[in-house]
Amino acid sequence: MLTIATVITAALFSGVTCHKGHHYLPGEISHQQSASFLLDREKRAIDCFNEYVCERNIPYCQSQSELVRETYCSRHNCPSGLTCYLSVPCPVHYTANCIADPCASFPCGHGGTCTKISDTTFSCSCLSGYDPATNCATDIDECQSSPCQNGGSCNDLVNRFECTCSGRYNGTVCEKDCRPGPADIVFVVDSSESADFTRSLDFVSNIIQNLSIGPNDFQIAMITFSWNATLEFAFDEYSNNQSLIDAVNGVAPEYGPTYLTEALTLAEQISSGTANGRRPSVPCYVVILTDGLATDVQGYVTQARLMQWRGVRMMGVGIGSSVSHTDLITLSSNIDDVFSPDNDDMLNTILKETSHQDCNDCILRKDSDVMFLVDITQTGQVLASVSRTMREISSFFSLNMNETRIGLMTYASNVTNQFSLTTHTDHSTLYPALSKFPQIDEESDIIYALRYVRDFGFATSNGGRLDSRKIVVMYSSGNWSDLGTLQSEFKSLMTEGYRLFRVITSYDEAKVNSFIGHFIPSYGTINAVTTDSKYALKTLAAEATYGCIH
Repeated sequence: MLTIATVITAALFSGVTCHKGHHYLPGEISHQQSASFLLDREKRAIDCFNEYVCERNIPYCQSQSELVRETYCSRHNCPSGLTCYLSVPCPVHYTANCIADPCASFPCGHGGTCTKISDTTFSCSCLSGYDPATNCATDIDECQSSPCQNGGSCNDLVNRFECTCSGRYNGTVCEKDCRPGPADIVFVVDSSESADFTRSLDFVSNIIQNLSIGPNDFQIAMITFSWNATLEFAFDEYSNNQSLIDAVNGVAPEYGPTYLTEALTLAEQISSGTANGRRPSVPCYVVILTDGLATDVQGYVTQARLMQWRGVRMMGVGIGSSVSHTDLITLSSNIDDVFSPDNDDMLNTILKETSHQDCNDCILRKDSDVMFLVDITQTGQVLASVSRTMREISSFFSLNMNETRIGLMTYASNVTNQFSLTTHTDHSTLYPALSKFPQIDEESDIIYALRYVRDFGFATSNGGRLDSRKIVVMYSSGNWSDLGTLQSEFKSLMTEGYRLFRVITSYDEAKVNSFIGHFIPSYGTINAVTTDSKYALKTLAAEATYGCIH
């Protein structure tokens, strides 16, 4: 729809003779500019109004397709040595002429600049990415030099290229090997107890199932130990996942004591040499699956420290009816290298460490919500120990809204939310708050407390995050009834993804045994009554670094 101003302006020019030169509206443009106009239409304006509109929009007229010049000059034959060009500044009333200037035909495409060499020759200076050999008509093929590495395919674009990388590689030219590996892993498995041995084999099989097995990827060896240490198979014995899993499932237990020193010595031998398929150029992990309660304590401690001093990367996985976290830490290179068998944290650590450092296929997460759940019917002395251990545990976490959040609930017959997951954002205010709760002399209801934590403890209204890791650290006297229902509650929590830990602060052996006997898994039970309990508690810090963000 025409505006009133346009209609009035057009009326002012209604008496102007059309196509009689240039009206110079709104300003004069040169013959060179007018000759380079780019116009989609293939005919001139049919009235003065159209001519005026065009001249008022000269920049637009000049931005249209250069092919129009070819459309009109193709009908105008010039003598030999002359070039057709379009003169008269306004595109809607052009004039075709011939001139002894090859640049007048604007032969350089895509915005290239023409330089006259003679009456019949010229050269083109092209914008970046276009080929002077074709007068800037074609894009330079940046893929001609095959810049994409490792089998990546090259896509030629204007003045650039893009590589489409295979599944293994990443980076501008597919230079980053983002698939985890290669690495050699030797599993050292405690075979002294049947049920725990079966769990260990299942854990190893799950790890293998999630790795690429082969001479250029991950290689696996296995040692079992009880009375003696046995090399079940070497690194290069199996080269695919299924044959390796079959071999693992075919290993038989050897019941007896837990002599770990010989197994560690054998693990060091096969991990430090070139025999048994070991590849010195790739990382090697020694993963020990045990409860940590070895028979030859002094011997394995000495051997483990010697291996760590020599740079052997050692990890501990706690499997057994009763797990010693302190001994697992002794076996491992770092406190963060102690893992539960009930999640993929160890697998993700290896995947991350064996991937290119610039790859983002696997980013370890640190967003965890930790809820302390304290039975306040215990004695004042026990509750003092509870406060101490909660402060110690909290000190291991990076406390902020993006990483670890910590809350506290206490219970007797009812539950009290002492503070939410977002109340404290630094340790200076958190530590005092972990001591400010009463002691109550009444019966406690652990089943109600667990249900309350599940329903409200990690709700968004209490500062919880929907997809963060949820960790419950529970303190209880262990004086429980209705153990069947209690065990069902624990299983429900773990099935729903909650990480459940129980901290023992009582010397009463009867209570400790009752506490341990009705919980699954045993890795989650931490004995905090020993003198070196601080190290055992620190294994909780590893729980806050987990999983992968893909």
